[in-house]
Formats: sequence, C-alpha cells, structure tokens
Amino acid sequence: MTILVPVGDRYLGFKALEVAIEEAKLRGWNLVVVNSLYGGSKTKVEQIEQAEKLLDEAVKLAKENGVDAKKILSVRGKEPGEDIVDLADELGAHLIVMGCGIIREQFEMELMETTRYVILHASQPMLLIK
Repeated sequence: MTILVPVGDRYLGFKALEVAIEEAKLRGWNLVVVNSLYGGSKTKVEQIEQAEKLLDEAVKLAKENGVDAKKILSVRGKEPGEDIVDLADELGAHLIVMGCGIIREQFEMELMETTRYVILHASQPMLLIK
C-alpha cells in the first residue's frame, strides 16, 4: 500500500511529509515522494537540481523514521496537478497527503491551482495539511 506525497518546498511540503510519515508508520505502508516540474523551456536546470535535493532530503527523513520511501522527479510536460493525479493512478496509490496551498488575498482565501486540481480529479482519498 502506498501514500503519495507531493513535495514542492521545505515548508508546506515537509509539513505534509511529516504527517505522511506518521500515517505510513501507523498503517505499515510505504511512501512515494514526488516533485513535478513542467519540463522543456519552462524548467531551468537549477529547478531540477533543487527538486532532486528536496526529494533526497524527503526520502532520507522518511527512512530515518523507519518508513520505506522512494522518490520520483516527474518532468512530463504536464501541469503539476494533472501530473500528481496521473502518478497517483499509475502507482496505485491508496492515499494522497499534500499541503493545501492556500493563497491569501486581502479578506479571502483560495486554494492554489494545483491543490484544487488534485482535489477535483484524484480518485484516491486525500489528506490536506495547512
């Protein structure tokens, strides 16, 4: 059984990772930590290097906490939300744990586009972390 954890940063992404690690320990499941980049001219070499480093840190943290984890750096020309949903289906994930990515505008809050897309299109249950 697999938990998919999209990690795009050390703040919200790692908050979601910490919860996913606890869920994986409770259930005896493994983790797949993913970072999705668009690719081509929309992605710089520095972004790829940063994503690899982030994923390596995430896998290391999971393993230090006794959870089997692997990483996927996905660069398939898709928007991140679409890529996350597709990866969850392809991997047969049983749960998606991700940061809720809230944009705060003056007196309103709105979910970021990636979060909104995954909520609306994923067939797996989701656990959102704020």
